[in-house]
Amino acid sequence: MKKEIGIAIFFGVLLGLIVAIVMVSQVRKLGGQKAGTIQTKTSGSQPAKNNISALSVIEIKEPKEKDIVSKNSITIKGTTQKGSLIVMQSPARDVAFRTESEIFSTDFPLALGENVIAITAYPKDQKSRPQEKILTVYYLDEQ
Repeated sequence: MKKEIGIAIFFGVLLGLIVAIVMVSQVRKLGGQKAGTIQTKTSGSQPAKNNISALSVIEIKEPKEKDIVSKNSITIKGTTQKGSLIVMQSPARDVAFRTESEIFSTDFPLALGENVIAITAYPKDQKSRPQEKILTVYYLDEQ
C-alpha cells in the first residue's frame, strides 16, 4: 500500500512541475502582458477604432425621485437615444413604447402608497447596452 502511495505522489509532483513549466513559458512568450488586456493589430500607422457606440443614457426629468403626489397618475418625462424602446414596470402597470425623438413623455398610473417604477431604455442599435433607472414616487390620497 505504501508503494502505490509513493508512486502516486511522485507522478502528481511530476505532473505539477510540467504544468508549471508550461505556464511560465506561456507567460514569457506573451511578454508579461497583464491578464485582461487585449492587443489589437492595425495595418499601417492608423490607430485601431473602437466600434462600440457611445453609451446611451436614460435621464428622468420629471417627476423627481421620492416625490409625493396627490393624484393617481403622473407624467414621466425624460430623455434617451432616439428610437429606443422604453419599458416602464411597476406593480400597478407595465408600459412599453418606442421613442420618436430624444425626449419622451407618458402618463403612468400609480397605486396608493409607494410606487417603485423600473424604467429601462433599450437602444435601437444593438451595440449599446440597455440602461435602467429606478424611480420611487409616493401617491398619498388627500383625505
